[in-house]
Amino acid sequence: MIADIELHNKSFIDTIELFLNHQIEPDEFCDRFVKLWIISRDEHLKIKETWDRPYDRELISAKLEGMITSEEFNKKYLALWGMEEKINFHNMIDDIHSLCMSSSDEPESDWEVDRNALFLEVTLALRAYQSSEALKAINK
Repeated sequence: MIADIELHNKSFIDTIELFLNHQIEPDEFCDRFVKLWIISRDEHLKIKETWDRPYDRELISAKLEGMITSEEFNKKYLALWGMEEKINFHNMIDDIHSLCMSSSDEPESDWEVDRNALFLEVTLALRAYQSSEALKAINK
């Protein structure tokens, strides 16, 4: 199972690198990336099937009702989903997914990004992820 997850995560990086190396066009990149993201999201949500109650909603309610701080919420929420060690990766893929969903050949709104902005933002997202992982390795 862990090997499957690592292979799937590698697929994200491989797809990003194909795009950044100009081996695939933005439309193909986003099509591939969003499909990977959907598979990842759906696999990740399966963890809820192991819960005996809606722990995620309980945590959200506790935060909204002021029973726990934002910091406590973030820590518990990451632990609940098993994301403590992979948060930087998930942040990167979520950011790139959002970019793909707002990508347009001819942007008409402020929230849309063109090809050049997509390329730049994906580059920055990958670099931020790689930097965070390098820092994590140094601090171990």
